[in-house]
Amino acid sequence: MKIAFIADGRSNNFRRWVRYFVAEGDDVYLLSTYNCDPLEKVKLFILPTPLRVGNAFVKQSSSSLEQPKKTNNYPSLLKIKLMKVMFSLWEQWNFLKLVNLPFQTFESKRKLNQIKPDLVIAFRTQNEGYIAALTTVACPKVLFTQGSDFIYMANRHKIQAWLTGITVKIINALLSDCNRDIQLAKHYGFPADKPAKIFPGNGGVNLSVFEPGLAANRRKRWIVYPRGLTPYMKIDTFLESVLALQQLPDYQDVQYTLLATQSAIPVVELMTRKKGIDMTMITIEPFLSQSKLVSLLQQAAAIVSPSLTDGIPNTMLEAMACGAFPIMSGLESIREWINHGENGFLFDPNQADELTTCLKLALDNIELRQQAQTKNLEIIRQRADCKITMPVMRKFLFDVAMK
Repeated sequence: MKIAFIADGRSNNFRRWVRYFVAEGDDVYLLSTYNCDPLEKVKLFILPTPLRVGNAFVKQSSSSLEQPKKTNNYPSLLKIKLMKVMFSLWEQWNFLKLVNLPFQTFESKRKLNQIKPDLVIAFRTQNEGYIAALTTVACPKVLFTQGSDFIYMANRHKIQAWLTGITVKIINALLSDCNRDIQLAKHYGFPADKPAKIFPGNGGVNLSVFEPGLAANRRKRWIVYPRGLTPYMKIDTFLESVLALQQLPDYQDVQYTLLATQSAIPVVELMTRKKGIDMTMITIEPFLSQSKLVSLLQQAAAIVSPSLTDGIPNTMLEAMACGAFPIMSGLESIREWINHGENGFLFDPNQADELTTCLKLALDNIELRQQAQTKNLEIIRQRADCKITMPVMRKFLFDVAMK
């Protein structure tokens, strides 16, 4: 197939996707909405972006970034103010980036008419899905929605809801990482007679890499927070739970690892210190390379994700494969994978006491964690093994292209 992707080429998940299609011999083109590094055997075009945003909230592994030296030159108050400004800008970016839409749509139409692909795939709805829908190109278009495209992003502004409605009515097929979003797409106008299918956002878990780790009784009392610092992640809930556990004699030996973008680490450190947390038991690091993340998940007792809104987090699936016990926000999408008290715990992300209880139960109940390891590995094998999901996905896309 000749496939044209419209996507943020910086995304690790997207880049894993593309490599699969290249390996299958497809002729792959990328129209990236942001400047990004080239991909082998992918024809790359950078779409014009008059209004730009940095990488502060873009999840990339530490191996893909130049690591600046840590500095403590900025006063604490300034760090807090800077992060508040960053959060405010992030909230507005979902709206402000529409400035780029006409420029990117015009250029995409021009490029796609030259490429003449068999299929156009938009990776996420805002703005990539809008661009795909608004380019009048004579080939099928597929939207891959994930994360919070409908439940959060489309609700931020009326114009986003309007554009989302236009997009789902025009596209020929829909991919999503959870059933909730397929139902929400229908609410926005996606026709029920058009094809739709659920696939993991990262294309699935590579079980030859994310292998089962230590048995539960051999794991350290080690909790991992892998979700970074964004407006919809309640990291303060997690930190309050850490503080509560550290005040209990039986849990003062628990270790914690927090992962975030490099630019957010000074603020995460400051937030942690201001809570009065014992910093000798905390490690705060930039997002890890794949090999280091695997090693972490194979040894840690549990991961925590206090998200206010979410699709299916890739780190949750990877943790399930490696045997780390998932402690997740009790969101509708997460409940498609986690049954509370069976293969993980669910909690209200606004309630630190609920999370504290879940952490204590997970640390104390080694038998439950061992049972969950077995259940979760089987779930991943059945529903998220990339060796199964990616060929099925490619067959789905091929059928759409041939209609």
